[in-house]
Amino acid sequence: MIAAARFSVHRTPSRSAARPFVIVLQSDDFARMPSRIVAPLVRPDAMPPLGGEPARVAPRLVVLGQDYVLNPFDLATLGVHRLGELVASFADDDAAKRRIQDALDIVLKAF
Repeated sequence: MIAAARFSVHRTPSRSAARPFVIVLQSDDFARMPSRIVAPLVRPDAMPPLGGEPARVAPRLVVLGQDYVLNPFDLATLGVHRLGELVASFADDDAAKRRIQDALDIVLKAF
């Protein structure tokens, strides 16, 4: 098992009520690295307004029975040691993984 594997959801170090979780986006091919690329999962009312197709850019994901929104505009790196408790994983949820990847593809269009 990989510590802080791709699509794992962890509590944020800050314990913010508006942004309680981060999701690991980094490929497991780089599991030996001491940090992970993450995106926050935020309460829907804490997400900045989006034009166009917000559901595609900021997909909703259910964590611990609550709806959260992936914020692909606030990517960060966190040291593995700073990631909080593992609370969920979307590694086995193909539909969620596709929505996450689609959001990243829209925001990080090929150049």
